[in-house]
Parts: sequence; structure tokens; C-alpha cells
Amino acid sequence: MFSIYVNNTPDSNKIINSTSNSVRIYLNPSIELDTKKKWQLRVLSANIVYCEPNITSSNNKFSYIVDGVTYDKTIPSGTYSLDDINNTIARITTAQNSSQLFAFVGNEATSTVIVYFAQPNTYINLSSDSIMTLLGFGTAIPRIGGFLTKTGSVESTQKATLDNLQLILVKCNITNGSYLNGGQNNIICGIPINANPYSQLQHEFIHPSRNGIFVDRIDNLEISLLSQNGENLDFTNGGQYEAEGWNITFDVSEYDSKTLL
Repeated sequence: MFSIYVNNTPDSNKIINSTSNSVRIYLNPSIELDTKKKWQLRVLSANIVYCEPNITSSNNKFSYIVDGVTYDKTIPSGTYSLDDINNTIARITTAQNSSQLFAFVGNEATSTVIVYFAQPNTYINLSSDSIMTLLGFGTAIPRIGGFLTKTGSVESTQKATLDNLQLILVKCNITNGSYLNGGQNNIICGIPINANPYSQLQHEFIHPSRNGIFVDRIDNLEISLLSQNGENLDFTNGGQYEAEGWNITFDVSEYDSKTLL
């Protein structure tokens, strides 16, 4: 049996992509596998900082109107809870207009969001690149608000999608036989999300999946972390910061074909 430890810390024997979700390590010496035997790769444990941003350049705009004046703001990319969004927009409007103009409250029964307007003649503009799409507000109408009295509220017509990552898929270049969305792929395991944003996601596999290896010599190993939809994760917060860390421990072991799951 051979143990392999992979992380996304830069080193001379590895190539890391721009979002730091994919690492190719070069083994020195290579692992020579006995061709008379069958071999499998298993994930034993994983430690991953849960930092996949739900606000990026595609949905980070916040535009609002107060007494006929439009203010266009940009929300920094990051992993936001509803409270984080509330606090960020409150700081923006307080700095710009000396008042917290909006309050966002979640309706847990329907997974929608209610926006409360604290001032009359105030609107929030809706667009495809607005943070409001994350909160369930579509673009069928150009704006919401405009109440004549101080109080007023609008509830989103769709569910909020703050938690857009439910599962981390681990992909490896030396295995095959698994399927993703009906197509054959080399996904070797799935790691459920059981931590808060920017917390350490730790997982040990009691019954690790057995993945057959199709090479006789392991010169390099490429590991990629994907979303449940097969999309690359981003550990750099849109390239703004140094990458958050992750590490995974594997074993390469002999198996009997009758036991391969």
C-alpha cells in the first residue's frame, strides 16, 4: 500500500491552476504498480476551507435610487450570509445617505427574502448582474420600492440561492468508471458541506469509495475540487486574495476484483 498526501500549497514539484482548486503533483520516485495485480485509489480524509464565493463579478452590483438620485455600488466578492449582505448594504447606504435604507429578512418557510424600505421614495434597481438575483429577485420589472409612506416591504418571487455549494466533488486523472450527471467521469468521491463559510471542512471516510486505477506507473497525480455541478471551485475569492488551503490524503492499494465497489 502507498499513501499520497496532496495539498494546494505551492511547491517545485506541482502545478496549481489560477483558482487553486486543481493541483498536479509529480512523484519522485514514481510509483510502480505490479501489473499482475489490480490496484485502487481511495480518499481517506480531507481538510478544506469552505470559501466558495456566492457573490462574484457576475452578481456583485447593488443599485438604488433615493429621491430621484441613482447610486451604483459594487459588493466585494466573497461568501456571504444574509446577515453579511444586510451589514454590507447598511454600511454602504449609511456612508452614502446617512441612513440604513434597507433591511433584508429571510422567510425560512419559503426560502425567500423580504426587503423592508425605511424611507419613502426609495427604490432598488433590478438587473441580471445585481446581488438581488442571489436573493430571489428576478428582472421582470426594473425596480422595486417607491412607497409613499416610510414603511413598506417587497418579498422575492423566487427562492434565495445563498448556499450554492452543497457538495464538493474530488476528481482524479488516474481513475475511471464513475458517472457525473449521466456521463462517465473520473470523480472519486463527494464531500458534503458541514461547516460554516470560512471554516475548516473536515471529513474522514469510514467506508471510502474504491476507484480502480488504469495506469501501471504513477508519475503524476492531478486532483481537482469541483462543485456538485462539476464546476471548478475558486479558493482565491475571485483572484483577490492568497488561496485558502486544502489537503487530501489518499491510499493506493491492491484489491480483489470481487470487492471493488
